[in-house]
Amino acid sequence: MQRCTQTGPLGRCTHSWTIRFGVVTKTNCTQLSLTHLFKVPEQAPNMPHTDTDEDEDEDEDGDLTMEGMTTRSNSQTTGTRSHVGSATDMVRDPSRHNNYQQMYEDGMVHSFGLDFNLRDEKRGRSMIEAAALGGFPMAVAYCLEKGWDQNHPMQYFNGSGSVDEATCLKRALAMYVKIEQDTKYHWAQFELAALYFYGYGTDQDYTTAVEWFTKASAQGNSVAMSNLGHKYSEGLGCIQNYTTALECYTKASAQGDSHAMFNLGTYYENGHGCDQDYTKALEWYTKASAQGDSAAMNNLGNCYAAGKGCDQDYTKAVECYTKASAQGDSSSMFNLGNCYANLGLCYKNGWGCDQDYT
Repeated sequence: MQRCTQTGPLGRCTHSWTIRFGVVTKTNCTQLSLTHLFKVPEQAPNMPHTDTDEDEDEDEDGDLTMEGMTTRSNSQTTGTRSHVGSATDMVRDPSRHNNYQQMYEDGMVHSFGLDFNLRDEKRGRSMIEAAALGGFPMAVAYCLEKGWDQNHPMQYFNGSGSVDEATCLKRALAMYVKIEQDTKYHWAQFELAALYFYGYGTDQDYTTAVEWFTKASAQGNSVAMSNLGHKYSEGLGCIQNYTTALECYTKASAQGDSHAMFNLGTYYENGHGCDQDYTKALEWYTKASAQGDSAAMNNLGNCYAAGKGCDQDYTKAVECYTKASAQGDSSSMFNLGNCYANLGLCYKNGWGCDQDYT
């Protein structure tokens, strides 16, 4: 693919070729606000700048190549830190994919509630979709996998005009395979694990899923660590091992993974792989809740309702259930209903309050 060498105001191209969800079109960069990179990105200050007109964005078969997507596992290689663990640092080459790669990674951070950030799936999705529109291969594959932007040419449709989900998943799988082969990108490894675990676009294979989760975890991907912990906890694709699962949850929680914090809380509450400790369970549920994990909110409510690791406090329990219910957590809705039912009995019978039938 040819890059534009003509620039207009603010360093943007006056015209260019680009990829939009895998479809090559001639566009006006100024209209699309696509930045033409002549400067070395700040994230990689030690890397020499190169600017070529080589046809690197699409191979002979029409598949997207992974320009600008090299990864290293040594945090000392650069002065940058990935959102997903200090063990994984992204070396961003001065290519047009740089900003979109960062946008994709930030989107994953918000989608999963990583790096001690509040979980915001709507914001995360918008950032990932924007990265896909910019042609970043991982984002394109992820949108295919999730079935987002179904009216886009990159999606595959069946005879009835509906999106052919099976074809989209197979295409996403093929893209993840290519990305992983070319770059060893930890997010590609994680997505491969997820597809094999659920049998999306391929035959279900728990063992292969665990292998990919392990590889992504080794690069510091906290979501992979949390998922790997779940597999060891349930004995899916591996021998059940609560101690190993606890280690995975602990490492992922230390990196700010909200759902790992929730899982760690359940381990301390139930004494899996450790001594039962309601105080620590309450601590981890509280941290995960602060990052928007609805399951943790529900369990935190349970702790307040039963007085586990804290003084019994129905008011706080109701608050937790209410917040989790607002996010669609069915268990919290049930618990919240019980709270109101029990509250109704209290007023009916005058338990702890004045009898009040109203």
